[in-house]
Formats: sequence, C-alpha cells, structure tokens
Amino acid sequence: AEDHNVLSLSWSSTASEGYFGFGAQYSALNMKGRTLPIWCQEQGHGRGLEPVTEYLDGSSPGSGGDWYTSYTCVPYFLSTEGYGFILENNEYIEFDMTSDVSTKATVYAETIRGQILLGETPAEVVQSYTEYSGRMQPLPSWSQKGAIVRSYGGSQSAYDKITELNAVDGRLAALWIEDWVGTRDTVFGTRMWWNWVIDRTVYSDFEEMVEELSKQGVRTLIYFNPFLADASEKPDVETVLFHEATDAGLLVKDLEGEVALVGSGGFSAGMLDLTNPDARQWIKDLMFNMIDKGVSGWMADFGEALPVEIQLFNGADPVPYHNQYPYEWAQLNQEVAIEAGVLEEHLTFNRSGNALSPSVARAFWIGDQLVTWDEHDGLKTVIPALLSSGLSGYSMQHSDVGGWLSINIPFTELQYLRSKELFQRWMELCSFTALLRLHTTNLPEKNHQYNSDEETLIHFAKMTRVFAALAPYRATLMDEAAATGIPIVRHPMIHYPDDPSVYALSQQFMLGSDFMIAPVVDEGAQQVSLYLPAGLWTHLWTGSTYGDVSQGTSLEVNAPIGQPAVFFKSDSQVGLDIHNSLKETESP
Repeated sequence: AEDHNVLSLSWSSTASEGYFGFGAQYSALNMKGRTLPIWCQEQGHGRGLEPVTEYLDGSSPGSGGDWYTSYTCVPYFLSTEGYGFILENNEYIEFDMTSDVSTKATVYAETIRGQILLGETPAEVVQSYTEYSGRMQPLPSWSQKGAIVRSYGGSQSAYDKITELNAVDGRLAALWIEDWVGTRDTVFGTRMWWNWVIDRTVYSDFEEMVEELSKQGVRTLIYFNPFLADASEKPDVETVLFHEATDAGLLVKDLEGEVALVGSGGFSAGMLDLTNPDARQWIKDLMFNMIDKGVSGWMADFGEALPVEIQLFNGADPVPYHNQYPYEWAQLNQEVAIEAGVLEEHLTFNRSGNALSPSVARAFWIGDQLVTWDEHDGLKTVIPALLSSGLSGYSMQHSDVGGWLSINIPFTELQYLRSKELFQRWMELCSFTALLRLHTTNLPEKNHQYNSDEETLIHFAKMTRVFAALAPYRATLMDEAAATGIPIVRHPMIHYPDDPSVYALSQQFMLGSDFMIAPVVDEGAQQVSLYLPAGLWTHLWTGSTYGDVSQGTSLEVNAPIGQPAVFFKSDSQVGLDIHNSLKETESP
C-alpha cells in the first residue's frame, strides 16, 4: 500500500513455543520473549561487557554493539511448533516475540513478502528453508587437511612456520598472509592498509614465496574487503587505488555527490558501489591478478557497513540495498572464482550475509570476538553463533581461533589480552568445526599465540591432527549439506527433535549425527557438564561408554586441556575409527 511505509503481520503463538535461527546470534538461541531487529551491522565489541563496551562506544560510536547486533540479517526462524517462517524483504525488520499468545513481524516498507515453510521437525524446516536460501557447496579438500595459520612480516616468517610445525607433526593446510598490502597502526592496534596492491617493502618476493609454499603442500590465502582507504601517507607507496577509484566514480557517493567515507576504528575509507558494473569489474581485475600469482583465496571481509544516506550508481534505494550489499559482495567473490576457472579449489570466507547469501558464499566465520571467556562477546558466544547460523542455512561456518579484539590500555581496567588457557580451549572447540583457522589478534605481540611456548605448540599440533583425522567424515557432511542444507555443526534438535531437553542446550553441539562435543568454556575448568540424548555414547579419548538407551543422561566428565568432552555414538564405525587413529597417533 503506497500510503503506508510500515506494515506488520501477527500470528498466534504459545508461551512454550521456541524460535530458533535469525542468522548468527551470539547471546541467545531461543528468541521467544525477545524483540529482535534484523539489520546487517557490525557485531560490536563488548556487546554489554563493561567497561569495554562503554569505552569503545566513546571512542567510536556504535562500535560497542548490543546483544542483538550481528553481521548477518536473516529474517527467518524455525518454530518448535513444526513450521518455519521467512520474510523476503531487505528493509529494516523487527520481530516482537515478547507475548505469550502472539508474535509480530514489522517491516518498514510498503510491501511485506514472506513464506511459511513446511516441516514437522527442525531438520525438515532447515531443508525447506534452504530450498529458498540456497545451499552451500563443499569446501576445497585441501582446506580440510589441517590448520590455516595467519602469517605476517615477510616470506621468511612463512617458511619458519612450516619448519616449526613440521617439527611437532602439525597439520598445515594454508598460510593466511593478511598483511600482503602492508599494515598500519591505529587506535585498535594493527590493521591492514586497504590498498589492494602487494607491499613490496614486506613481500618483495611474494610470487616466489607463493610458489615455494605450494611446493611444500601449503596454500596461500590473502585478504580483501570492499573498501579503499587513501594510502597517500603509506611509506613507499607507488599506487593509491583510492584515487583511481574516486576518479573513475567507482565509490559510493554521499548526498552531495562526494565519496561517502565510512569510519573504521581510526581511519576512514570509501566503499565500492557494487551497483556499478565498472566497479565490480575493477575489483575483480585486482582479484584475478592475485589468483594469477597463485593465491588460493582470501578473507572476503566486511560488507555490512553500507551507509543509507547515499546515492547509488543505479539509483536503487540505499535502505534495502544495505542488507543486500553483503549478498552482492559474496556473489562478486564467487563470480571471480567461476570466471577464473578455480571454483573447486578456491576458498573465500565472509562474515556478513543475508538470507540468500548461502547460495553464493563459500564459507563464513562468525566475526571478531573479544579475547575473553564471557557470554557477551567472548568464547561463550561462539557455539550459539555457530548453532543459530547453522539453522539459518550457513552450513560451512567457523570461528577465529582465540578471537580477534584485544585491548591493552596501561594503568586502566581495559586489559583484555588472550591467555594461554583461552587460546587452547578455543582451539579445542574449533577443531570440530568446518574450518580450523587462527587469528593473531589486533595486538599480535601482546597476546598468546599457538607458538608462544612449547607446550602450546604441542597442544596446537595435536588438535590439528584431530581436525585432519576428521576430514573424511566432514567430507560426507559437506555433501549432505549441499544436498539438504543440514549444517556440519548441528544443534542436537536436528537429530533429537522429540527430546525436550535438547532445545535448551547452548554450549554443546554435534558434528554430523555421530559426535557430541561440549568444549570447556569456563576459565580454570577441568570438568564439563553436558547432556547425552538417549543411546550409548563412547568417550573419544578413553573409550569409556556412557548413556542410557531409553532416556537422555546428564553427566559431568573430566576435560583436561587436550581432551575436550567429545563423545561418539557407540555404534558409529566412524567414531571408532577416529578413536583408534587418535590412539595410534598419540602413542609414545
């Protein structure tokens, strides 16, 4: 209706009904009882943890985030009443689920479009939903052979990492050379120069390095995003792509017709106008150039930050295009792989998306967690984000091992640095996900890394072997995800829909149908509590059997560092094979 710009749809509900999905949600899984906005935005840092949230909001307004802020905007849920619901709008949407007797979805638009999805069980709803959203395809087989380790500071550092990991029998799939464009110091620590040209002062031998890594069986990954920063002040800079893109009219413009600059923690940058075919081809050519140099993919960062008070090249309304931009960014990266003829072997990973992004994205990661244990923005947010996004079609999902944001302001309370224990526990969690990728944080020299001491290095190597041992099993799960939309990392409701106890679980997950994982997420804990649905389950490390064939079992098990609580179905041949292979590899 043209005389209305806000429309609402209401339907009946019950107090006991549960709503799951909505993309990557970090603070809760069941959204019943909450009001949830759907709008792509920075996840936020702190997200209610004080004093860091207040500090970050003060230094960069909005960067602290809130419990509901997310990179992914998916106006979809599955209901425990046996149906699913999706709104097809890209405009701002708000779900009001606070009433015991009804639920309301409000769209700030002249039309409201949606679908009711059939499915009596959560698995059936996910399959029905992913017929709409599209289904993610299997990841490159090389990405499953070991860890993806961030390397920085030049080619010798890359070679040293390979030597170091070979010495402890670590499994390495790729080195992620994020700093190929050079680094800059900001109020948030070390950031990359968003000028997509090789920094020859750091990597004078970039092509030779990529070739040498390939000879040693290690892939090279880099970094891209849809921004361009003015690199005029960068030392020894030869090409400033910001000026080139500005002169060609490739960047988003403000209402006055000037480049719309977006702040990003200490500097500003222009954003590519992806409604402009010339802008798309321009960034593609830069990406083709790096593929020609031998790289096997990159982090396709950002996508959620398009301003709305702008002009777009094609005249589109910037408000709904804001939530469309992450899809367009992922689609562009997919087009590059297809047009370069490397789709099967190419790996990109995005952090932002909308309901249709699974149809074009290769992989996702859940964003820039704080290097803490907390439930606002730390380790405890990882599993909820993996589970909610998995139920929302994001079947190939992972996390930065150890988190990203650290803060170190002397003589204040603002001391958030990654500890050895936190890194090890985060590593254990991520070893049972779709990808195993490390980040060194924004302050690499102040945070504990995988090689900060020998004990951590040995633990890291062990968990890379666990990840590699699971590769054949994950291959079957990826094929299943491509065919049905069922994610690799699964909420237990997928396989135990009739067990009411599983719906409240938020800190344990299943890898496929055979494994149940309950990582340690509390500092200092050497035991973990978990729930095993009906059946017999075998402890991965000891081979001991737990459970009851007729009902679910709650238990507490020992979980020292290096042995997170992992169980497999006792009749699972895959589980038994993994158990035996790990026993052999860990024998003296």
